[in-house]
Amino acid sequence: MAPVNNPKIFDKSRLDVVIYAQDGRGLGHVSRSAAIGMALRRLYPKLKVLLLTGFRETQMLLGACPLDWMKLPSYKTFIEKGRAKGKIGDLNLKNCYLGPAREKFVASIIWEFRPRLILVDHLPLGRKDELLASLTLSLDTDTRWVLGMRSISGDDNTLWSGESKKAFKKHYDALLWYGDKTILGSADLERLERFFSIQARDTGYVSRFMEIIHWQKGGFTGESNVVSLPWMTTETKNLLKTISGTLKKLGDRYGNWRFFVNMTDLSNQAAPEKKAIENLPFCSFEQLSDQYFNALENANLLITYGGYNSLCDVIAAGVPAIVVTRTLNDQEQAEHVRRLQKAAGEQIIHVKEDIISSEMLYGAIQSQVNKRKMKSPLIRLSGAEETAHILANY
Repeated sequence: MAPVNNPKIFDKSRLDVVIYAQDGRGLGHVSRSAAIGMALRRLYPKLKVLLLTGFRETQMLLGACPLDWMKLPSYKTFIEKGRAKGKIGDLNLKNCYLGPAREKFVASIIWEFRPRLILVDHLPLGRKDELLASLTLSLDTDTRWVLGMRSISGDDNTLWSGESKKAFKKHYDALLWYGDKTILGSADLERLERFFSIQARDTGYVSRFMEIIHWQKGGFTGESNVVSLPWMTTETKNLLKTISGTLKKLGDRYGNWRFFVNMTDLSNQAAPEKKAIENLPFCSFEQLSDQYFNALENANLLITYGGYNSLCDVIAAGVPAIVVTRTLNDQEQAEHVRRLQKAAGEQIIHVKEDIISSEMLYGAIQSQVNKRKMKSPLIRLSGAEETAHILANY
C-alpha cells in the first residue's frame, strides 16, 4: 500500500476520486478508466473511488477488483462508411431526451458525493457535453478536474473544438498523457499541450491487462489461440468469414481457438458466421469476460482489433499477434499500430480489415503461431500506476 500525503483524503464525508468514462464506439475509454481505478484500489485501498460510465461491460473489465461503479443509461454507436454514428440505446429513449437526462444525473452524483477530484477520459465536456452542469456546479467547490488523453488522440472534431478548449481552460487543473515518447515521438503530446495551453504529465501507457491480472483468481486454463472481437461492425461479419475459412483449411494443427465476443451482438448480427466457426470442433465462443485476460496470459497467438487497449494487451502479455485495424475515417488505429510495430518488430503483424483475405490470414497465422513470447514490455506500461499516484496525492 502506497503512502498518501494529501490531508483532504481523510475527509470521511466525500469521495476522493470519481473517474468518468464516456460512451464511445468501443471499450477504449472505459478500459483505461477501469485500469486506473483498479490501480487506485491496489495501491491506495482506503481511498473512496467511484467509476462512472454507460458501459454495461464494465464489470467484465473489473473482475474480482473491489472497485465500485455506477452505470448511466447508455448510448449506442454504429459505424457507417468509416464514421461513428449514434442510435437509440437499450433504454429506447431518443438521444435528444437521453442527453439532458444524463447531464442532470451525472451532476446529481457529483453534487451528492462532492469528490475531491474527477478524472475525465478524452473529452473535457464529456459525451454530448454532459459534464457541463457538473463543471458549473463545481466552480463553487474545491473539486479539481483532470483530463486524461490516450497516446494518439486522432482527429475528433469534438475534442479539437473551441468549446472543448474553453472548458478545459476554465475548469481543469491538469492534463495526463497515456503514451510513451520514446516510441511515438513527442508530436502528439506537443499538439495537446499547444491546444490546451498546459504542460502535460507523461504517465506511460495504461494497461488493463496488467491490472486485471493482479486481481485475477482464475488458474491456468491451458494453452490456446485467442481471438478477441469485443464489438461488432458490418465489416466484422466479413472478418469472421475469413477466419472461418482459414481455420477450416488449417484444421487443429495449432490447437484450440477461443473466441471472446459480445455474444448478443454476435448472435444478432452474424449468426451464420458464428455457426460456421462453431462447427469446427477445435473452436469455441465465450462471452467477453475477465477470463479473456487469463486466456491471453496463456495464449500462443492473439488475433484482435487494433484499439489502444488491445495493443497494450498484446505488449503486456508478450504474445505474438495479428492485429486487424478497422475501416475508420480517422485512421487513428492504423497510425498507432504502424508506430508501435517499429518497436514490436515481428511480434505484431498488421492487416487491414477491408483487404484481409483467407490467404493473407493463413500466412500470418503460420508466421506468428510458433514465435516465442516477448519477455519484457517494449513500451512503458506504467500509466495506470503513475496516474493512481498522481490522483492520490494531487
